[in-house]
Amino acid sequence: MASELSVAKFEHSCFYLAKDGRGILFDPVEYLAKLPELTGIEAVIITHQHGDHFQPAVLEKIRAANPDALVFTTEDNAQGIPGAKAVKPGDKFMVGGFSLEFAAITPRSCPGRCLAKTSAQLLMAFL
Repeated sequence: MASELSVAKFEHSCFYLAKDGRGILFDPVEYLAKLPELTGIEAVIITHQHGDHFQPAVLEKIRAANPDALVFTTEDNAQGIPGAKAVKPGDKFMVGGFSLEFAAITPRSCPGRCLAKTSAQLLMAFL
């Protein structure tokens, strides 16, 4: 029996993919509401440096509750995040039952940034 994938959308760019009690959190931010207490996070993906996609204090809180979570982000962002993995187009990783493939995109606001395609074939472009 195939595992069921769930998606939860939070503020602005933040969403959470979960399967079998494990998940991947994209662009964790808090504005009007706090993120729920999320455990079982296998990875955090930060698409780029803008404050509406990356808030260091929020990432710190998530890492405290999920110390083994991997952090994937762009090269310029990774330099300021201890232990973060800088990704480039074509990089592929298996993380907690999720298959991640990173690809370059070129939106007007963020040329050359990254996004991920999951094993569920969802293309995430919340930029």
